[in-house]
Amino acid sequence: MMSATTVNKKELIEWINSLEDSAVLENIKLLKDINQGNDWWNDISKIAKESIRQGEVDVEAGNVHSSETFWSEIERRRKKRD
Repeated sequence: MMSATTVNKKELIEWINSLEDSAVLENIKLLKDINQGNDWWNDISKIAKESIRQGEVDVEAGNVHSSETFWSEIERRRKKRD
C-alpha cells in the first residue's frame, strides 16, 4: 500500500507535467527555490535590483499611485489618442 505522501507526490508530478501555463510553472519553481534556500534576489540583474530599490525609495517618500488612478490615466490617454 502506498503512503499518502507518495500518492500526493505522484498526483503533483502528473499535474505539473500537464501544465501549459508558464506563470504557474514559474511560481512552482519559485516555491521550490525558496524551499531549497535559494534567494531569487541573487538571480536577478543589477538593473532589476536598482529598480526595486528605487521603488522602495518611492514608496517610502509617498510617490505612489493607486492601481485605479494608474488605469484611469491609461484610459484617459487612450481616449485622447483615439
